[in-house]
Order: sequence, then C-alpha cells, then structure tokens
Amino acid sequence: MTCSVPVHEMDLPQESTGLLGRWGVRFVRWWLVFACVNCAAIQSWGQLMFASCDLEVNLPRDQQDVEVTFKFENSGDESICIIDLQSTCPCVVISAPKRRFMPGDSGTIAIRFRSHLRVGQDSVTVLVVTDEEGVGKTYSLQARARISSFVRIDPDVLIWDPRTTHHERRVVVFPAADARILLDSVSSRHGRLAINCTSDRWSESIVLLVAPPQTDQEWEDEIVLNIHVIGIGVRQYRVPARGSLADAS
Repeated sequence: MTCSVPVHEMDLPQESTGLLGRWGVRFVRWWLVFACVNCAAIQSWGQLMFASCDLEVNLPRDQQDVEVTFKFENSGDESICIIDLQSTCPCVVISAPKRRFMPGDSGTIAIRFRSHLRVGQDSVTVLVVTDEEGVGKTYSLQARARISSFVRIDPDVLIWDPRTTHHERRVVVFPAADARILLDSVSSRHGRLAINCTSDRWSESIVLLVAPPQTDQEWEDEIVLNIHVIGIGVRQYRVPARGSLADAS
C-alpha cells in the first residue's frame, strides 16, 4: 500500500550543488518514501463499527426467550476476522459468520438467551474479539430485555428485621389493565411462612397475609404463587422473603 500523496508529486528540492547538495536531496527523497510507507502500514487495519453496542427489546408478557441482533461494518482498510466470542452467562447462544470481512463488508451477530425472570429487566454481556491491529481488539455488547407481566405484586420482596420479626405482612397482587386473574394456589417454598388469602376468589386483586417463622435466627424463603390468567392459563410468580438480624434502619 502506498501513501495517499505520491512522492513524485511532492514539491521536492531539485538536485543541485546548493545548500543541500546532490546527496542531501537524495536523503530527503528516501526519508519521505520511508515515512509514507510506514504511515500506510500503521493505519492499514480493519475496524468494526457497530450500529449500537447496547440494545434493549420489549418482550410480550411473560415471554422469556430473548433474541437481539447487532449490526456491524468493517470501516477499516484491511480485512478483519472475529476470532472469539465470549459471554457472561452459559445460557447465551451466539451466532456470527465465520469468515473474513473485507473493507466495506457488513454482518450481524445474533444473541439468544432465556431470561430467568418472569417480569422486569434482564441483561447479558457478550465480548467480541477480532484480529484488529495485529494483536486483537475486544468489543463489549450488551443485550437487555424488558419483560412485562399480567400482574404487579406489591411488595415484590419481603424483609423482616428485628423490630418487625413477628409481624404479619400484607402482599397484594394486582392484575394488568386488560387482564383478569384468579389465585390457583399459593405456598411457602421451604414451609417457613404462614400464608392466608383474605380476598374473595372473584375479587379484582388478590390479598395475602404472610406471617414469618417464630425464630430469632436469619432465614430465607419464597412465596410461590400460581395465578390463573383468564383466557391465557396458569402463570407462576415468586416473592422472595427473608428475616434479618440486622436493623433495616
């Protein structure tokens, strides 16, 4: 690859016996050629340009399968190859073309994963390693999924501290604006919680009274709710619960 400005077009001193002399002019010419060749070598690399390195998708209610596609282009002067793909979670499946990308070529990297959440926001990070600049370069891509739900649970976490260690707590399950729900079943995952439903079966919302275990030790449990969404079917939701010896204040 040559320098963008040919040497013969540059305004070089003519060979003469003046200030530089014949050998001085030749030295200047060779120095310029050397500089141009090295400049081209330094700048001659491929480079991936991503349309975005952070993408978020909104999933339909309670869907957990996420797929996000990242678009890129080689905006450099040389070909480039993706040599490694890494993920922060073994649940992620990454698809990318296994070939060299010439200057101007474009491609996509597809990231698929199953969210562990029924509702809320989940994310994974993928590292893309290329052979750029002769030593490799790493790009970080983040795929995020926002999952809506048929219900809203308030509160979505229960914590008892020493001041409220034996008090009952109220948990309310509200349906989404266009959903109707019925309580199919409710249980304590580890059997430590006493749970009582105080609402009528056909009430708009579900109201639970939850009593913690009678102990001064730290503990953890979960409320497991199986809720029947009319016209959809049964969906399971979980509310973490724990008792702490530390004062929450």
